[in-house]
Amino acid sequence: MRNLPETAIQQLRDHVLLMGGEVERAIDQATRSLIERDSELAQYRAGGNLSK
Repeated sequence: MRNLPETAIQQLRDHVLLMGGEVERAIDQATRSLIERDSELAQYRAGGNLSK
């Protein structure tokens, strides 16, 4: 990483932080779907198709 310009490193950091936020949100929704027994939320979080 020493050869990367500082702006590229900062962009990478920003991207990793955004991804971390998405992971937190996904875990929160998955946990909530289990606690509330919300099968629609669980299916949405898993990327399933909600239309039957």
